[in-house]
Amino acid sequence: MSDRRKNGQLIAGVIILALGVALALESFSGLDVHGLFHLWPLIVIGIGVARLVGAETAKQRSGGLLLVALGCWFLINTLRIYGLDWGESWPLLLILLGISKLILPEDGRRSSGVLLLLIGVWTFINVFEIWGLYWENSWSIGLIIVGLYIVWKALFERAPVKAGEMTNG
Repeated sequence: MSDRRKNGQLIAGVIILALGVALALESFSGLDVHGLFHLWPLIVIGIGVARLVGAETAKQRSGGLLLVALGCWFLINTLRIYGLDWGESWPLLLILLGISKLILPEDGRRSSGVLLLLIGVWTFINVFEIWGLYWENSWSIGLIIVGLYIVWKALFERAPVKAGEMTNG
């Protein structure tokens, strides 16, 4: 059995074991552990951290970081940190995904991370009407962000060279 599969089984077993212990404590001792179930996103974060630690490729590291970002977003919503809920916090998900793509880009390019980050910040500003901006008066800023992204890609990103192709220069 591969180490990766063994680690996955170990994580699943520990999660199920912890869930069983929590439910048994509540059933047999009268302890109120129901509030602990609001911390379920920590499981997603833990799986992401385990994937980051055991990752051998950039794609595996990126996947682990993505799970950590999703888990953080789930935790923010579940605990209503700063009063945020699912309907208001979705721009944070875009921001977290953008940061994860900036930190660990799968293909070595960070431009998609920059785009996600900028769109996330723009939507966050619109959702909370920061600086008097809201959807009706700031859509042009969204177009500017997307336009800058397209121009950046056209000017500065090179297409990857495929195996067997020769380049002149």
